[in-house]
Amino acid sequence: MRVENPSLIMVVRDALACAVALAILPLVGCGEPRVVNINPQFTIDGQPLQEASVTFVRSDESGGRAAFGVTDEKGVAKLTTYSPNDGVPPGKYNVVVIKAPENAHTYEAVQVDADSPEEVLRKSSMNLKQEARMKRVRSVLPEQYSDPGTTPLTCTVTGSSEDPAFELVSK
Repeated sequence: MRVENPSLIMVVRDALACAVALAILPLVGCGEPRVVNINPQFTIDGQPLQEASVTFVRSDESGGRAAFGVTDEKGVAKLTTYSPNDGVPPGKYNVVVIKAPENAHTYEAVQVDADSPEEVLRKSSMNLKQEARMKRVRSVLPEQYSDPGTTPLTCTVTGSSEDPAFELVSK
């Protein structure tokens, strides 16, 4: 077969190269970032911490998604970032742990200074008792574990990370 127009050959060749490149592109480096499947274990005062919500919050400059999970009867959490139980991307993390009270509507009394005009005004505007106000208990664990800025629990995840163990202290 003889082609009269060489520029037509170049256009067809270039179009074919583009089609091949577009077909291969989804197979190379696209999609979700790589994750490492780790199963961190949490204990409190030496005992497995059961039914606690754990969140791995990025602490390095890269930002990125947090990974989360719930501890089982052995205190082990399966972490989820993009799909259920897929793991956590490599990086540095602050680890937040929260455990809800048995009764999610449990409240604790907090003393209020009845001699303070600001407190009295706030109490009267909020229609609360004069001697105390109530605040909802969000976690039965010490408060330091519930904030990424105050938690002492940290973790660095690499491609070959082992399952980390975290010991919480109740007091």
